[in-house]
Amino acid sequence: MPDRSASYRSDEHLAAILDEPNDLTVNGPRGVVLGTANSLRIAIEMAGEFYRWGGRVVYVARKPSSDVIVFMAQIQKLMQHLAA
Repeated sequence: MPDRSASYRSDEHLAAILDEPNDLTVNGPRGVVLGTANSLRIAIEMAGEFYRWGGRVVYVARKPSSDVIVFMAQIQKLMQHLAA
């Protein structure tokens, strides 16, 4: 499991980088990669789709460094932000 404190970003910071080009993974239990995306917006939308279909999403991570990790509570906040 990734380190929550070293990779935490505020909701405002995540909203600001939604459309920046990045390599991200959507991860399930035990770090299993469920999908990849080239922006945080796409990763959040993908996580929402997995969640709606009953999949268990644990976090989204920027690769290769994993310096940005977004856990499910923030993913849900960002999904609400995108729906507004």
